[in-house]
This record gives sequence, C-alpha cells and structure tokens, in this order.
Amino acid sequence: MIGIQNIRKFAARIRAGSRKLSMGIFPVILLVADSTSSSIGQTIFNGLWGIILNLFKSITASLGSLFGEMMSGFGQSVVLMFQSFGFSMSGYGVWAPVMFVVGLGVAILVGYLFFTFIDAEKDVTGFENDL
Repeated sequence: MIGIQNIRKFAARIRAGSRKLSMGIFPVILLVADSTSSSIGQTIFNGLWGIILNLFKSITASLGSLFGEMMSGFGQSVVLMFQSFGFSMSGYGVWAPVMFVVGLGVAILVGYLFFTFIDAEKDVTGFENDL
C-alpha cells in the first residue's frame, strides 16, 4: 500500500542516490574543465576526442557499406528471379503472357482442389475450435 511513510522513504533514497551520482560526476567535469584550460590538457583532450571521432566515423562507414551490400544483394536476387522467369517464357514468343496467366490459373486451381477435396480447411477450423 502507498503511504506517506513509503513516499518519504522513496524520496530519501532518490536524494541519496542523486548525491552519490553528483559526487561521482562532478570531479570528472572539473578534471575535463581543468585539463582543457592548459595547452597540454587541450592537446591531450583533442587527441583523445579525435580518436573517438575517427572510431565512430569508421563504424558508421562500415555499417553503411554493409547495409548497401545487403540491399544490393536482395535487389540482385529479385532481378535474377525475374530474368530467369522471362528467359523461361522466351520459348513461347508472343504467347508468353497467355502462358503466364494459364500458369497462375493452374496454380489457383490446384490450391482450390487441395482445400476442397483434401479438406485442409477443416483441419484449420478444427484446430481453432479446439483452442
């Protein structure tokens, strides 16, 4: 149950945690601010910052090229599929679109016969009723 005592304890825990956090972060901020005020500290800070930036640049460039290669591979596989389909229909000449429609019709007919005669739909609806 939420009570005033529990809220006060929770608030006290948050205050204690924020004090600990500020005590850990504050010296680091002072160190960075102090190190950037001198020329040696500025040189060291700039050198480390340059290394970190170069690391992130190389990571983003690698991820970008990886993404490009993945999309290119997917696109090439789609192109290859349509090319091979087109080449397989080249023997029919001008009748290729008709043969394409006939092939789709036969596939739909086979699916219809599968669901009608084998009664696969009953398996699906029976499974839903069992659940």
